[in-house]
Amino acid sequence: MYMYNTMQCAFCKNPSTLSICEYFVLQAAVLLSVLLHFFKPKYIHNLLKTSEQRKKEYERRVERKVQKEREAEAGQFDDSEKFVTSAYKKKMQEMQEEEERERRQEALEGM
Repeated sequence: MYMYNTMQCAFCKNPSTLSICEYFVLQAAVLLSVLLHFFKPKYIHNLLKTSEQRKKEYERRVERKVQKEREAEAGQFDDSEKFVTSAYKKKMQEMQEEEERERRQEALEGM
């Protein structure tokens, strides 16, 4: 295998045979692009979209569960400090915006 690679490199370094190497490289690129065009995954886009929706629904369920736990513990920890990170605030804001978009989308689909 090593000998083949060195022979191939020597073959391509020869100026008279450079056009042959270029031809084979171009043919390989064309073949690859054609194969990728015809054998692209058909359903992966829908699977990824569904997975993303399920992930968001799971996060909402967990957040609702945590919120209920906080409400149940409402009087126990009133004297202690509460810490909310900026990342958590950002995540909550994004979740609210996403829920708003979904409501608008459902309203449009319902018409």
